[in-house]
Amino acid sequence: MPRGTCQAFLLLAAALCAALAGCAPCRTDGVCDAPPSAAAPAPPPVPGDGPWNLTVFHVNDSHCAFLPEPAQWRGDRALVGGVVALAGHLAEQRATALAALLLDAGDF
Repeated sequence: MPRGTCQAFLLLAAALCAALAGCAPCRTDGVCDAPPSAAAPAPPPVPGDGPWNLTVFHVNDSHCAFLPEPAQWRGDRALVGGVVALAGHLAEQRATALAALLLDAGDF
């Protein structure tokens, strides 16, 4: 392995070890903190008076389309898409949904 590659690998390994050390559940004095999610159980669901709507948002096969791209079908080739546009659209739609579920199948 070339010297520069080896040094970069060791530097990355040291940085990862330092980052993971901060994720330990127990401190050096032996005191362990409970994760915030385990601190208080969620309240039981409130029974409803009838049927309700669940809005499901599903994202799949984004293939690293993080940045907007020129619209080939438009004369002005305006930039469309990207994760910022998706996040804005989802926030707008979720604000009007009483119950929403966002699913992302990955495939970045």
